Amino acid sequence: MTNQSIWPTDFAVVPDTDLSPIGILVLAGAYESGKTIFALSVDPVAANSEEDTRTLIFDMEHGSVAHAMNFKVDRINVWELMSEKYGDGWQQTALHELWPFWRDLALEKAQSGRYSNIIVDTAKLLQAAAHAYVLKNLRMYNLYSDNQGGLIWGVVKERIIAPAMNALVTHVDTLTLVFHLRGIYDKKKNAPTDRMEIEGLATWKQYASLVLWLYRTERGTVEINTQQYSASPHYPIPSAVVMKSRLDFVNFSELSEDGDPVVTPLLPRRILKATPGAIRKMMSNPQEYDAAENQAPDDMPGVETQEDKDTRKGEEKTKDDLIKRRDAITDKLIEDGYYPDRTAINIQVAVLELLEDARDLTKLDEVEVKLRIAAKPEPTPKKKRKAKVDK
Repeated sequence: MTNQSIWPTDFAVVPDTDLSPIGILVLAGAYESGKTIFALSVDPVAANSEEDTRTLIFDMEHGSVAHAMNFKVDRINVWELMSEKYGDGWQQTALHELWPFWRDLALEKAQSGRYSNIIVDTAKLLQAAAHAYVLKNLRMYNLYSDNQGGLIWGVVKERIIAPAMNALVTHVDTLTLVFHLRGIYDKKKNAPTDRMEIEGLATWKQYASLVLWLYRTERGTVEINTQQYSASPHYPIPSAVVMKSRLDFVNFSELSEDGDPVVTPLLPRRILKATPGAIRKMMSNPQEYDAAENQAPDDMPGVETQEDKDTRKGEEKTKDDLIKRRDAITDKLIEDGYYPDRTAINIQVAVLELLEDARDLTKLDEVEVKLRIAAKPEPTPKKKRKAKVDK
């Protein structure tokens, strides 16, 4: 870490310039939204400057080549190094090797003390590599099958990613992670939607100090998730939605009516001019943003609207009702002696091609009837014998 933080700390009750208030910064957005430029501008040095660079970038997809001609930056072409070591098909054959390779190299570079800002552009591949590493070393983490999805991802987050992040931010001011967006898939309708989300965010968001969704357009509006959003008047400087922030101003001179210090976010939910310099100014000049500016309006990209919330809650209730009803039918079929266990029922559902109907709450009664008939078909009525007539 450099001698003095690249981010201001004068908003704090006791400022400490040796500490960085933004240890992990997550930047996300669509293509050409300004993610890489923002990352390189965190502690910039011009390419023609005699000053030493303080920025190191792990380039995962050759996306920073052109930008590196303007910024003095130490660039590591991860794809090229992995190809030299494991061959061109390393992503299929040696993806698990990427995690320890990057982790050890990043820590070595961070401990050198040369860098204030280490960038990973983009970090999604690292997440896949960490997952592949755990799958390759299941026994090391007391796992026994690659079917233990929940436990495996728990290990990836808590025992693989978290220790590496904590080690790195001990030696640099900011670890900047860049992510793309991905489309949201509607599992219920089994179809893609027009909405977007930050790929891989769930794994990294809990460790981040600041998460920004960047967007920009030279037109008056930009369409995101089928809606129109106001563009920044400062184009090509991007705008941003603050998805998460740990930056707060705590005012002890004006206590609340309950006697507590007043806590005010240093950043509004929407930043029209989203640059590291603009964010530094807001951090150094705490102010109370009015409610309209600080709340998350319905026209913010990536922010759940009230309609979205109502839809999601309705879908969650339907799913809960479906599970409860399905469990009740299963228990009843076993209790009545139609099937010995749940496995037998699941097999019969597949045989009868009832999988889709079993996911529809309105068709479960019909499914139950078919399962009962299949298990114990009604006997075929016997033909009546004609009575013998005595001659």
